[in-house]
Amino acid sequence: MVVESRRADRLEELRELNRLFLAYAQRRARQGRPCMGLPPRVARQLVGAQPETLERLAELPAALFRLDLERSQRMRDRAPPEQTMDRMRLSLALTILNSAWHMARERGFEARMFLNLSKTSLRRLRTTPLSGIPELAYTPDLLRCAFAECRLTWLALFKQDEPEAERMLTLIALQPKVASISGVPNRAILAAPRAYR
Repeated sequence: MVVESRRADRLEELRELNRLFLAYAQRRARQGRPCMGLPPRVARQLVGAQPETLERLAELPAALFRLDLERSQRMRDRAPPEQTMDRMRLSLALTILNSAWHMARERGFEARMFLNLSKTSLRRLRTTPLSGIPELAYTPDLLRCAFAECRLTWLALFKQDEPEAERMLTLIALQPKVASISGVPNRAILAAPRAYR
């Protein structure tokens, strides 16, 4: 019972992070600015996306964003904070980093599964003191969209009329590094497990 409750709490935390990420990405899209790696076609869809669409996307049991902590470790010269990111992006980075920091220390497996963190990134979070989170947050290009190499995946996520959308979302979450879901047979999608909730 305790395990189920903790898992439910973790998933709700992940949904909150996804909501924040989508809200920021939509704002960038409406301003005609780059959306952290989202394909242009997806960014255009994001401009007019309704709240219910964003909520459905946020329900994906995996992060819609990626933390590039390996790159942050290599950064030496950083631009002044005011030139690096706007206030909303900084707030987003701090929130995601804080959540990832706690998750990495409490449940490393969950951090890797839900946030798709590499071993190096996980170790980076575990060895960074809480006071070091703000410095990490100022790293340029710290955040980017998930599935950046899988453009068709994002297009599929926006399909509201997909009859097997729930199972497809779960399949994508369970195989986050799949090159493209366009080649996944229908039988594979239909055989995917129920959404992880």
